Amino acid sequence: GRRIAVTRVSPPQCMLASVFPLTFAHHAFQEVKAPLGDPCGPDLAINLYRVAADFIKISGYRSQLYRSAVAIRFQRQDVISLPAAMCYGGFGPVDSPLGERRSPPPPVRKRSSTASERCLWPRPAGLGAFSRARICAAPALRPSQSLKDWLMLEAQESDETVEAANDEDRAHAELVANVSEALGALDDARVRQYVADLRAPDLADLIEHLNPNERVSFVQALGPDIDYEIFSELDEAVRDQLSEELPNEFLAKAVTELDSDDAAYVLENLEPEDRRDVLDQLTQTDRAALLRNLEYPEESAGRLMQSDFVAVAPFWNVGQVIDYMRETDDLPHVFSEIYVVDPTYRVLGAVELSRLLRSKRAVNIADIMSEHGQTVLATEDQEEVARQFERYDLYSAPVVDENQRLVGVITVDDIVEVITKEADEDIRLLGGVGDESVFDNVLETTKSRFLWLLVNLGTAILASFVIKMFDASIEQLVALAVLMPIVASMGGNAGTQTMTVAVRALATRELSSVNAMRIVLRETSVGLINGTLFAVILGAITFLWFGSGPLGFVIAAAMVFNHLAAALAGILIPLALDRFGQDPAIASSVFVTTVTDVIGFFAFLGLATIWLL
Repeated sequence: GRRIAVTRVSPPQCMLASVFPLTFAHHAFQEVKAPLGDPCGPDLAINLYRVAADFIKISGYRSQLYRSAVAIRFQRQDVISLPAAMCYGGFGPVDSPLGERRSPPPPVRKRSSTASERCLWPRPAGLGAFSRARICAAPALRPSQSLKDWLMLEAQESDETVEAANDEDRAHAELVANVSEALGALDDARVRQYVADLRAPDLADLIEHLNPNERVSFVQALGPDIDYEIFSELDEAVRDQLSEELPNEFLAKAVTELDSDDAAYVLENLEPEDRRDVLDQLTQTDRAALLRNLEYPEESAGRLMQSDFVAVAPFWNVGQVIDYMRETDDLPHVFSEIYVVDPTYRVLGAVELSRLLRSKRAVNIADIMSEHGQTVLATEDQEEVARQFERYDLYSAPVVDENQRLVGVITVDDIVEVITKEADEDIRLLGGVGDESVFDNVLETTKSRFLWLLVNLGTAILASFVIKMFDASIEQLVALAVLMPIVASMGGNAGTQTMTVAVRALATRELSSVNAMRIVLRETSVGLINGTLFAVILGAITFLWFGSGPLGFVIAAAMVFNHLAAALAGILIPLALDRFGQDPAIASSVFVTTVTDVIGFFAFLGLATIWLL
């Protein structure tokens, strides 16, 4: 589904701004014909091949691309050897806004990690939007290099890329094995030597791949120089395991070094007695900040926020703010905005650091602050906060309490984690596995799946009751038993398609009461059209298979009914669950499948009983 825009600037009749799916890009190259000297033809084809070469690295779709390469036909064979200057996007001369003809500037070249050359495209001054140069991810054609040789070189690089990925996997497996061996030998020094060059995310990944009984020993083997940021990178199940088994003194040191939001994650699932013990070892300031985070509901902005921020008065000038930041030791490690507050800590505005540093020292903060910033309520759901960041392109946002007083700040790195977590949660809920993780033990995994499977068993029994109602008809016409799974299966798939679109649209607020009726009519129309098309196809197959026209008509009618029911169930069930305050992802799939099975069996067997028996 990746789409690439290929643009061309030359005379107006040569203007091209086409967007096409890259997976079908090779079809666009097979019939390229152009005389030598036509700037719109071969140059464009070469550029298209460069774009397609990027696709080689993504999917390894090399054989079909190469077949397209040898199928290309030019009126002059020598056009496939281009001068190095054509590395500029593969295009010929371009028009400036003044109408004069310009040749593209020579590309800036640098040597990559391999022997092949790559291009960094400068953007010439005066060129329009369509003449922006493309950053090339594929080697440039050298003056004497043919297109075929160039594509073969790119294919070789693709193999090298795949091999490098395999080498990385093997190296990671070897590292895990070596660390496990060192832990078994109680050789902490060797453990530290193996992981000396790893950063916090890599250490967290290593911990997750160790056996559960080795994780605590590994953390303790890292010694006092451990990077406590690993706790913010760990999977929740692994982090909870470590929090339960590590000494409280270690946890107290960890939460002191972490941001308040990450520290709250470490403490939130501890036993109350252990939590109090850890909090008692903290300073009063750190303890108050953590307790305030823990007071807010889980998955709320209050749990997500950092309690450290920079706030100044509106009557300060730029010089005072800069001096304050230089002289204060307990500032946040990373921040991009300074918040302007009144004496009661109500947010008046914000100043970006970039604007602050460009302003004169004597300028008042009130004169350069932005007054219409987006604020977030501490009790707001983190998914809604993520939508605000996405909609308003925020890097950070102040968090306020019910009195509109500033209590913290949320940054974009936390929102990226929220977006990933919420998307994963929706996918798991659609599959009926809740908040399950691959790091959960067997008992927890079994418990989380059992209830969902029990519900599915009940719905399957309900569908079986419908079949039981027509057992006499099935005994008289065995073909009904052969064909009825087709009707139910097609309806289930159609309903799942509609339900997936509806659940995602509800999650992103693209579907609401404002446009619900229009979307319902749209899905109903799609269901009727698809049902009619597949009714014709399946009716013809049934006639050819069983030699019965009436049977083909019955299954065709059942197909239309079931597709219509699938479309309505797929859109109305998520809407109904959302209307009653339930997450549509939790139960939509089981209800939609039940509807399509029951309607499919009832329609097919009922019509067969009426028309055929």
